[in-house]
Amino acid sequence: MPAGGDDESVLYSAPVLRRSVPMLVVGVIAVGGLVALAVSHGSSTYSSAFTTALFATITLAGIGFEIVLMLLLPTRVEVTAERVRLVARRAVTTYEPGQMVLRQRADGAFEFIRKRTGRVLARFRAADAGAARAAFATAGVEVVA
Repeated sequence: MPAGGDDESVLYSAPVLRRSVPMLVVGVIAVGGLVALAVSHGSSTYSSAFTTALFATITLAGIGFEIVLMLLLPTRVEVTAERVRLVARRAVTTYEPGQMVLRQRADGAFEFIRKRTGRVLARFRAADAGAARAAFATAGVEVVA
């Protein structure tokens, strides 16, 4: 059964390429806060206590954002006859096919794009590009070469 819980059969499914830039930025913030916390920990003045609390907060916020991104960024795309879903560890988002575009990049990867805004929602590599194009076209997604 698909992750969305519907009885619809999945025509096509592929893993989504990881968005490493947001994960890397948040990870660097968390590690930077941790390093700054370790360096600033020493003297016991009011300013050093404030600085330590600030760096501890930055570290915890970075770790929290990393966890949220890990849980909510899509891990795979699923296409059924009537809709397209991006499936994450803790969320499933459904999109109306008529409002979406599938474009193949020069490197062979596909981009799943919101037609109105041009925003890329997911990138994936298809083992069979023809099957991917056919499944998205069957669902009603505009397929651009």
